[in-house]
Amino acid sequence: MKRIFKIVAALVLGGTFLSACYYDHWEAIHPTSGLVDVCPDSVSATYAAAIRFVTAQNCVSCHNSSRQDGNIVLETYDQVKSLAATTKFLNSIQRVDGSKPMPPGVGLKACEITKIQTWITNGMPN
Repeated sequence: MKRIFKIVAALVLGGTFLSACYYDHWEAIHPTSGLVDVCPDSVSATYAAAIRFVTAQNCVSCHNSSRQDGNIVLETYDQVKSLAATTKFLNSIQRVDGSKPMPPGVGLKACEITKIQTWITNGMPN
């Protein structure tokens, strides 16, 4: 009987502990949820309207101030602009032979790459 009581007590305490871990601040968990899809033509090729969305969804999880994979941080406009000023950024997202394909796996959608190319061609406006 004592063993059953201990098991039930452990389950109740465990359930209480796990329910205390609930986190309901969607924006804190998913900071990019307020951003828009960059593919429609109505979205301008600026950092604030498009490029920030692409880097937040595809780059920042590895290229942030904590991880700095490849010594590259892509959290701010200036950081992305600095890398985009080199051929390394565009070659990586276009998966040009001899470059490291980014992001790993499937890669960016064609319309996202086009939006980034337009952004670079237009002088990388914020």
